This record gives sequence, structure tokens and C-alpha cells, in this order.
Amino acid sequence: MSQNWWPLSDADPVPGDPDTLAALGKHMADAAAEIERMANTLPQICTSETWDSDAGQQFRVRAASTAASIGRTHRRFFTVARALGRSTYGGSGYAAQLQEHQEKAAAAIAAVNGTAGTSGSEADRRRTWTQLLDATNGADPTRPLPQPRPAGASGSAGVPGIAWVPAPAVPVTLAGPMPQASPGVIPPYLPTFSDDPADVTTLKNAYNATIDQLAAAARAVASAAADQAADAHAAAQMILTAIDNDGLNNPSGFMHWLDSTVDSVRGFAASHWAQYVSDLANVAGVIASVCGVIALVLAFIPGMQEFAAAFETMALLAQAVAFCCHVLLFATGHGSLLDVAVDAVGLVTFGVGKGLIGGAEATAEISETASSAYRAVAGDGQNVADVIEAGSGASKAAMGIEGVKLTAKMAEQVKEAASVSPVFRAAKPRRAWAARRSARR
Repeated sequence: MSQNWWPLSDADPVPGDPDTLAALGKHMADAAAEIERMANTLPQICTSETWDSDAGQQFRVRAASTAASIGRTHRRFFTVARALGRSTYGGSGYAAQLQEHQEKAAAAIAAVNGTAGTSGSEADRRRTWTQLLDATNGADPTRPLPQPRPAGASGSAGVPGIAWVPAPAVPVTLAGPMPQASPGVIPPYLPTFSDDPADVTTLKNAYNATIDQLAAAARAVASAAADQAADAHAAAQMILTAIDNDGLNNPSGFMHWLDSTVDSVRGFAASHWAQYVSDLANVAGVIASVCGVIALVLAFIPGMQEFAAAFETMALLAQAVAFCCHVLLFATGHGSLLDVAVDAVGLVTFGVGKGLIGGAEATAEISETASSAYRAVAGDGQNVADVIEAGSGASKAAMGIEGVKLTAKMAEQVKEAASVSPVFRAAKPRRAWAARRSARR
């Protein structure tokens, strides 16, 4: 019910939706009837003599066991249907009880709000209070009204030649605002006094009648709320008793929650993993492209070649991740062969490029060593013997670099490019080459 419950309650004292509960009860009753039909029909399926075989005997055993289990579930559905009821009017179900309690509370608040066609509403109380103040000239109705003293009660008694005159009236105590009601608070009754005029007494009695109505409405709302709570508890206990004693397994506790959570996560991952892998491949591809461009730019900046090696490593790692993701997607039917081919070309490009760089480094190192050996022997000599001797020394120096030949060194660089971790080792000769190039400049 959607209405203002003030001043009897801060909120709806009898919450709930009887129509929804009745619909659920009817659904449960229909399900119980269908379960009962299945439980009665299942054992009769294989009564024919054509089922007289080992398979038929096994089926009969299974059918009997299934029928027993279905019969136990029938009690649950039937009990819920009986507890809730199938209608909001009539019967002993909770839906009908809730409807009755809500109507009782609604009638009480309607009487207080003045919408029930009866006297005693808050509007009547305010009107009576205003009329009472008019009748008492604003005097406080909770106190005796001041009465004028009779002539001779005071004044010029005993003075010759002076007549008796009334004494001045007692000062009037003005009334305050009308007492307001609130949840759990009923304003007090107005007292009546013997000296009150007849019209004042009548108005006080009318005001007190509205207080009676307000108190009766508050009791009705409190009674409806208490009865609703009791009926709801009884319906819940009826359902819980049926569930706890029907012999069916009702998993609960931490392990049940953990199993349910794991199943939910597994199902969610199974239905969304392809999208996650695809997103990871896309992100890795972007990282590989960005890092590759940065490495290419840094390779041509003097003194920055060592940073180019780090970005080249990240690019190669990211490209490898993208390649693995696209291979997985293609193998499970969620990706295309084109994506795999593009990633493969990217990996090969990084490998070939690294091999060429390594070969260039080796060539530069050999050339520089041979040149140094030639100049050390030949000096400024111009005769043929000096030139022959210098050339021989340069050749030996070139062939003796780290004990390997040029082709062997280039092959080693290519092998390093075929893996990920050796990329860090390959950065060492590049730094040496970059340092020598900077020194020459």
C-alpha cells in the first residue's frame, strides 16, 4: 500500500504484496499437482510384459527410486502453496491474511485522515480546537477558566456613600498550539471543570472524542502489524519444517558457497575466455608496434642505443604473446589464420632484423680490429715488405677476435634472435659498438 501513514507510523506498518504471494502460491500448487501426476505415472510406464528383461528390471528399479524422490519434492511444493495460499480473499494462506491485516491498517489510517466517512479525524480535532479557543477567548482549555468575582467580594465595603462594585477578573492564561500526535504519542484529553460554560464543555467532549478515535486507530495499526508478523512467522515455520524433514539434501555452509562460486566463475570464464584472449592479443600487438617504433628511433640516436635494446626486447615479448593468443584462438575456432600469419611475420621480422644488426656489429668490430692491427705494424712505412707484414697481422687479428670467425659470430647473433631471453645478452656487444662509434665521432 502506498500512502502516508503519519501520525500513526513512520512507514508502512504492514508491508508486503498479497497479490504476488497469491500468484506464487498458485504456481506452487500447480507444480505440486504436476509432480504428483508424474510420481503416480512413472511406476506404471514399464508394467508391460514387453519390459520383462534385465534392462526392464533396471529401469523399474530406477523408476521406483525416482518416483520416491519426486514424491518427497511434492511435499515441499504443496506445503509452500498451502502456506502462501492461492487467493487474497478466503482461505488460511498468508496472502489472504496479509490482505486482511493491510485492510485493517488502511481503515485505521483512513479514519484518522478523515477519508472513512466517520467523525473523529485529525481534521475534526483541529476544527474543534479552533472553536474551543473562540469560545474561551483564547484561554488555555487545560486550566479552569477565570470567573468574574461577584459585587461586594472586594472593593469599597464599609465606606459610606460608596456602592458595591465587581472586582477585576483574574488574568487569563492563553492557550498554546494544539498538541500534535506522532507515532507512539497520543495527545492528552482535555479536562472538564464544573465552572465551564455549557458550550465549552460540549466542545471539550467533541475534542476528546477525536482523541478516542486517534487512540483506537493507533491500537488497530499496532494490532495489524503484530498479527501480520505472527502470521508471517507461522507460514515461514511451516515451510522450514517441511524442508527440514523431507529427507532431501539441502547443501549449505561455506563449502557449498565455495563450490557454487567456483562453478559460477568457471561458467563465466568458459563463456568469455575467447573475448579476453582476443583483447590480450590486441593489446600485446599495440605494445609490440609502439615499442618496435621506439627501438628503431633510438637505434639511430648516439648514446641511446642501449635503450633501444630494452624496447626491442619488450616488442619481441609482446609480439610473442600476441602470436600465442592468436594461435590459441585459431586452434579453438575463435580466430583466423590471417592473424596468426601476421604475428608470425612480426616475429620473423624481429629475428631477421636482430641477426642483421648483430652481423653489422660483428663486421664493425672485425673491421676496427683489423684496421688497428694494420696501422700498428705498417706505421708510416711505404715499402712492400711493411705492407705485406701489416696485412698479415691484420688478418690474424681479425680471425682471432673472441676466437671465432666472422661467419661464426654472425651465426651466433642469429641464434640469439631466435629466443627471447638472449636478447638481453645481445645488447652487450651493441653497447660496445655504440660506444666505439661515439668515440670515433
